[in-house]
Amino acid sequence: MSLVRIAIAAAVALVVVSSAACGSDVGDATEGPVLRVAVLQYGDVTDPVELVSSSALAVDLAIEQAEARGDLASASGLSFVETAGEDPEAVEEAARALAADPTVVAAVVTPFVEAPAAERAFVDAGVPVFSFSGHGGVPGVSGWRRLVPTADSEATALQELAGGSPCVAGASRVAPSTDGADLGSDPSVVGRRAVEEACTGVTWLGDADGAIEAAASLAEVDRGTALLVTATARADRFASEGFPDVVGTVAVVPCRSVEVSDDDDARRFVHAYQAGHGVPPGLCAAEGYGLGRWLVDEGSRAALDDALRLGPTVPSPAGAIDLAAGAAAVPVIERVVGVRWLPEAG
Repeated sequence: MSLVRIAIAAAVALVVVSSAACGSDVGDATEGPVLRVAVLQYGDVTDPVELVSSSALAVDLAIEQAEARGDLASASGLSFVETAGEDPEAVEEAARALAADPTVVAAVVTPFVEAPAAERAFVDAGVPVFSFSGHGGVPGVSGWRRLVPTADSEATALQELAGGSPCVAGASRVAPSTDGADLGSDPSVVGRRAVEEACTGVTWLGDADGAIEAAASLAEVDRGTALLVTATARADRFASEGFPDVVGTVAVVPCRSVEVSDDDDARRFVHAYQAGHGVPPGLCAAEGYGLGRWLVDEGSRAALDDALRLGPTVPSPAGAIDLAAGAAAVPVIERVVGVRWLPEAG
């Protein structure tokens, strides 16, 4: 994996790792300005590279490319605030400390984060916030934008897809909350319990490993009961490692995958992300990259504030991002076909 310029603002410490350590001279007069982006992250999930960091790493990729062009100084990069298991007041204080840094031009909220006080701390300090989380947030406040559907809208989509007798299993704090008969947290008994409850669809709310086992359990009873998963299980390896039991599994996720896209911009992005980070782009990475390029182009808090007042549409490898106040994104539906996830397939 490539070196990523990251500053980690924890509840008890601030650790700075910059690309200047890679041999760049921060004081080089030919370099552009320093631009940093604060990131609120929830790291307590399985597959953290795919599910939590991808949106932020894609922002960093856009910054790194700007550095390579000489548009930004090599001290540019990301500053992470970890929210999982941290005291909310400490998270808010870390946000305030970053907001006081004039080189921090924006804050990005990664999937699964719910830290409204910290988000408001950024906005109150004049730092615009862009959220890839369906949870929490400060809707209706100038300078705050949600770029993904809410967890409630994802839950509604899951409910509709699950049919007339929905069931749920593998409850997770970060997954959308859906209704239905509770089959418990043991994936190995999902098939048997689905028969007992006459489920028309089972929504697995846990991680990819549990979802693979739940799919195998459903396959054993051979009822054709639909398996649905959320972003907590929508890892690329789910389709390949779970084959053939997982074929037909449906995911309701907040962002569109671009790995199978034939769009030139998407293909260039996938290649660049894979080359830079050693893994394919994960959840909301394409949108994060589009956002990152726009942040670099605007370059300052004042410019971003002026731009947001106009409600811009920002291009990304996954399609346009609507930054108008009150814009509402809709959930993305994907299905496992063969050993791959395909968007809106079937």
